[in-house]
Amino acid sequence: MTNHRPVEPRKLHIGFRTSIVTLFVAVVLLVGLTLVYLSFSRVSLITQTAASTFIAKVAQLGAGRIDSKFSNVRDSLDILAGLPSIQSAEIEDNSRLYGLMASMLRNNPQIFNLYVGYEDGSFLEMDVIDRAKPAFRASLGVDEDAAFRVVIISRTGATSSSPVTLYLSENLIQVAEIKGPTSYDPRQRPWYVEAFRDEKTLLTGPYVFFATGQVGYTLRTALKEGRRGVVAADLLLNRLEEMLGEQRLGNSGLAFLFNDSMQIVGHPEMSRLMEEFPSAATNCPG
Repeated sequence: MTNHRPVEPRKLHIGFRTSIVTLFVAVVLLVGLTLVYLSFSRVSLITQTAASTFIAKVAQLGAGRIDSKFSNVRDSLDILAGLPSIQSAEIEDNSRLYGLMASMLRNNPQIFNLYVGYEDGSFLEMDVIDRAKPAFRASLGVDEDAAFRVVIISRTGATSSSPVTLYLSENLIQVAEIKGPTSYDPRQRPWYVEAFRDEKTLLTGPYVFFATGQVGYTLRTALKEGRRGVVAADLLLNRLEEMLGEQRLGNSGLAFLFNDSMQIVGHPEMSRLMEEFPSAATNCPG
């Protein structure tokens, strides 16, 4: 009879050297991975900070360039408001005043027109015809030499003359004259009324201009001296879109324009949005 002893399982023995190596490797991995994580987090933080700083500086530069454009318009309005002929409403047959307004318009290509309205209904406006769409010139039916349109409604003094519209060449030589408009009253226009309600906000929201049918903005300010009235300038939306489109924030960044109420009033695709949401533009004559 053969006796069989049960076979005992072999015990796994890990040598001292192996244990030390394993522990060392584990510690190295733990420390290494921790350092990699901390380095990655640090690099990410540095990258985010650098990107934020870059965007902030680019945005600041872009805002500065846009603000300079509006500053030029505000400066023109301040100069216009300080003229004795504007303060006294001497707007009829005033070639020196028309020449100054034309110079302001030439030096500010973002402006479509300059105008002033008074509490007695007097009104003076000068437009650069070709800064609007070609349909505007076609609707006027004037000679191609006409560069400026000047609307004069003088009701100052004991006798008031009939409203008249002059068309001047680039050299301010009169090329045409027509009567009217007879029904225009600046005192009923939003740019006039709102200038006295809110003197802090100079820029109106986008709306459709009566004369051109194009969307734009109005910068306006009340006269501080002389007769009660408002001086203003119109900026067409397409020109503002160009100004905002020129402010690049990297490959995909866009510049937006906010008003004092933190509402978006302009960005490079404002025309498309206003076509999709027509109610955003109020058909208010300029």
